[in-house]
Amino acid sequence: MLHYRVEIKQAAVRLVLEEHLTYAEVAAKLAIRKFARSKHGFECIDMYRQEGESSFHELIGRPRKCQSSEQGLERMRVENALVKKIPHRIAERSTRETKYRASRHNRQEYPVKAMCEFFGVSRTVYYVWVKQLEQPNPHAEHKQLT
Repeated sequence: MLHYRVEIKQAAVRLVLEEHLTYAEVAAKLAIRKFARSKHGFECIDMYRQEGESSFHELIGRPRKCQSSEQGLERMRVENALVKKIPHRIAERSTRETKYRASRHNRQEYPVKAMCEFFGVSRTVYYVWVKQLEQPNPHAEHKQLT
């Protein structure tokens, strides 16, 4: 999502309300690409009408995660331990399944999130892979019957 600086929002509102410019003209004049086509442009004007200047300073959306120095240090410790345990050349060249297996094997010792970041794989896909391992294979019964 694109967030505009407060100065841009203020200028856009002024141009729309005082100079009666269209959203496309405002976008062209302020050299912003999406104001004319996005509903954000309309929301900016509506919020200003309802709340005044204070609407420009409200943060919209999920707050950004701030990592404390302790969390960053812990992440580095885990990554360092993984590098010692699993050579980087193996981590880079192995298949995804091998990476998932290594993550599953070491999940008691290291956080899954850290291992997925280390291996460069999606944590969501890792959990899908684990779930598939835990489900019985429907083809196994068919093989036993034949």
